[in-house]
Amino acid sequence: IAVWFLLVLQAWLILLSVYEKIPLHIMFFLIPSSVLLSLIPVTVSGIGTRDALFFMVFMYLGINPTFGVAFSILLFLFSTLIYSIIGFTLWLKNPVRLGDNDVQKP
Repeated sequence: IAVWFLLVLQAWLILLSVYEKIPLHIMFFLIPSSVLLSLIPVTVSGIGTRDALFFMVFMYLGINPTFGVAFSILLFLFSTLIYSIIGFTLWLKNPVRLGDNDVQKP
């Protein structure tokens, strides 16, 4: 539960940083819905499906829907790509090598 709260808080702070005021209770609906929708194996990393959700919800709220798509891309950059780049860089420094010594034989 704490991880979901932190994810919603991160998204809300990103949204506030671009000066758009959306109530926090809407974010508690929107962010978990977008994560679950992005798990549907239709697109790579749920990029199109998540963007469509933000587009429709922002249009329903009376906010420019292209801002919703831009927010979706920002959220993807902050929540996925940055952590992937950090993990890949750390892996390059100390890659995991599987060899004969790593596997226990019965």
